[in-house]
Amino acid sequence: MQRLSTARPSDRGFPPVSLTSTGPHLVSRLGFTLIELLVVMAIIGILAALLLPAVQQAREAARRKECLNNIRQINLAAHNYLDSHRSFPSGWVCNPNLGSCDIGLPRATLPVDVMDQLKFKQPDNSMVEINPPLTWVISDLWGWQAFMLSQMDQTTVNLDYRLPKNHASNWAGIQLRIKSYECPSASLSANRPGGLGYSTYRGSTGTTATNGTIFCNSKISDRDIRDGMGNTILFGESQFGFWGDALGCCARTPVPADNRSPFDWVSDERKASGGTYLLFGFGSWHDEVVHFAFADGSCRPIAKNVDAALMMAFATRNGNERISQED
Repeated sequence: MQRLSTARPSDRGFPPVSLTSTGPHLVSRLGFTLIELLVVMAIIGILAALLLPAVQQAREAARRKECLNNIRQINLAAHNYLDSHRSFPSGWVCNPNLGSCDIGLPRATLPVDVMDQLKFKQPDNSMVEINPPLTWVISDLWGWQAFMLSQMDQTTVNLDYRLPKNHASNWAGIQLRIKSYECPSASLSANRPGGLGYSTYRGSTGTTATNGTIFCNSKISDRDIRDGMGNTILFGESQFGFWGDALGCCARTPVPADNRSPFDWVSDERKASGGTYLLFGFGSWHDEVVHFAFADGSCRPIAKNVDAALMMAFATRNGNERISQED
């Protein structure tokens, strides 16, 4: 039997390989063919395509848990506020004796900066982008997010409510980010108008400006919630807002006459004081659910395809609606 060597010292540094064969024409093979390489790449691509949605779903599930934890923290802070002040916080506070106090909507008076991009979801989960750019305007009034800073363990923000909001000291405070006021799934512009900190959670005014739990100059206590604490919403997710802006404090649940979906609705652009603002209802960056905090201290998701009548019942504090425990 003849022993043949198929390697030479110049073969790319590979050590000589000896093969035993009865034939004189054996050639060694040290790689893949092009077809084999393409097949392997196709298999890897298919596996990646199958794995990527699962990874994204796992990440979104983690973000949902974090968002639900945020709203639990807000709910706990609101109940600590109730213990200290004998009522839940007001949605926003204005003095009717000083004029320009509208219980339906905080006034917008302070242009802050240019917003280069604003994205939001529609009820069908399609995305809308506004890129004018817009000069954004906020209210000079304070909302519940600012009133609960001590209960949220944010005492170092150091707001002075005796001074105007655009005073240098207060302005530096409302530029701080408070992560518990931001849903981790939210796709918000990195260029914050005026550097203001976002809030993606709002109080519930109800189906009107005042039949919910959080609204202008409200002082709602547990005694005022006659529909049952576990059947009445305090706070819920919203897609956009600022925690230092009274215009970002609250959301109203639509009624049939509004001809709107219960969630993910946005008003048309509104002009005030040389700027633009929009009003956002309850909604979320999650595809299927919106997280809510209830007056009994519980927090739970509500599906975006919820029956509109049930959502209206949850929004009011004393509407005397019948709500089944199975809902």
